[in-house]
Amino acid sequence: PQCSMQCEASPKCGQTMSVAPPGADELVVGKKEARLKTPEWKTGQWGSCSNQCGPGTQTRKVICSAGEESFCTGKKPATAKACEE
Repeated sequence: PQCSMQCEASPKCGQTMSVAPPGADELVVGKKEARLKTPEWKTGQWGSCSNQCGPGTQTRKVICSAGEESFCTGKKPATAKACEE
């Protein structure tokens, strides 16, 4: 949400102050990071198989180094894969 307020005392009357929406700071940091170096996908370690007997799923965390996924190019690596124990 965005809000504005008007002051009522001079000399600042008529100036508007805006409040940035939540998360705006993270987007600015992500854009700065994206300009400094080429953003890349960072992958975590595969977790344990979700099933201890038979087919299951392993998951991992995948993030863009610039923060916002839209800054990374190329296909996002898989976050889940089949496994069997």
